[in-house]
Amino acid sequence: MSVQFPSERRGVQPFTSTQNSQPAELKSPQQAGSAPQARSVGFSGQSSFQAAASAPAVDLQRGSTGPAVQQLQDSLVKLGYLTQAQVQTGPGIFGPQTEAAVKRFQADHGVPQTGYFGPLTRAAMNTALQGTPNTPTPGGTPPPSTSGSAEVQRLLSQYPVGSYAGQCSSFSAVVAGVPGFPRPDGLGPVNGKDMVNFLTSGGHGYHRVSTPAPGDIFSQSGGQYGHTGVVVAVNGNSVTVIDSNWNLDERIRVHEIPLSQFSGFARRS
Repeated sequence: MSVQFPSERRGVQPFTSTQNSQPAELKSPQQAGSAPQARSVGFSGQSSFQAAASAPAVDLQRGSTGPAVQQLQDSLVKLGYLTQAQVQTGPGIFGPQTEAAVKRFQADHGVPQTGYFGPLTRAAMNTALQGTPNTPTPGGTPPPSTSGSAEVQRLLSQYPVGSYAGQCSSFSAVVAGVPGFPRPDGLGPVNGKDMVNFLTSGGHGYHRVSTPAPGDIFSQSGGQYGHTGVVVAVNGNSVTVIDSNWNLDERIRVHEIPLSQFSGFARRS
């Protein structure tokens, strides 16, 4: 059974991991009604390095622009991952040099090397900037982290961020090795919220698990259709995932999702 989501369709393109476009700001389909992150273009090119005392409070990725990116760059300069000369080639622009610096910081601080500046990287950077040890998360000790660096690099080498991959369940089906996928129209076998049930009850060689690990297929039940993708790292109370169509654009994204927002996980038997 193939399920078409009319509100999600774009022009039909053949599946290819090398067809790239500029990544958009991350926004969950469940949050599609909320205001997107503002992009400021009227900022000064002068560095605020001396004033930087903390990491930006917003999530950032390659293609982002504005004062928050400049704050990130200043923090990377302070920590020794960028030089002022590098910053001045593109102040306030999250380009390849800033992305490479973020990946180096992530590698040195035990964060999956995605180049995406999210909650886990923000926490590590604030700790580094303050020169203080990590403190327990309020409300209890989080589950132990599970490194997924190898899984991140393997999947990103096949499916670069921004490349076309069809609907979310189509991407999960391709990673899971479901016969007949990808399809030329980019459709998946079921809705995202039903993907774990589909893999664990249809003779596809997967079983259901309650605790995620890199390589697991996940489902989320929010919204009309839910969502699905692949776990690449478990970071205490959040999970780094790679998925398609998070922005309703049928393209690959890497980002973090709170552990509480998943409805199930499927693992290869």
